[in-house]
Amino acid sequence: MEQHWRAARAGHVSRLSLSYLADNRSSPDAVWDLNFGNAIHYHFTAENGSTLSHVDALDTLKLDGCHFATGRWVDNHWSLILWKIAGQILAKPELFVSKWSWGEIINQLKYRCGKVVCASCC
Repeated sequence: MEQHWRAARAGHVSRLSLSYLADNRSSPDAVWDLNFGNAIHYHFTAENGSTLSHVDALDTLKLDGCHFATGRWVDNHWSLILWKIAGQILAKPELFVSKWSWGEIINQLKYRCGKVVCASCC
């Protein structure tokens, strides 16, 4: 919790923003604590209680036609995307509900896959 208030005192977010995050998600700590180095370990929880990680993201991309995506590429972009979105949420907390989701990460991976890896896939 101290980390949250330190960020607020530094002027990065307002107390109202902290309240918004606390009221609209049970555990926003991942957003506060996430960085490029630890993002690879983050996972989402599916409705059935299973976890969805960068490994599942690669499987999803392959099933959706992104056959040229590799595990190494997905690992790197998974971390970059989570880190980017965490920063966006810290700047504008109301984005948490719409941006911090498995579906959003997959959409961004597909976009990057189509632009970087294979323009005809995804």
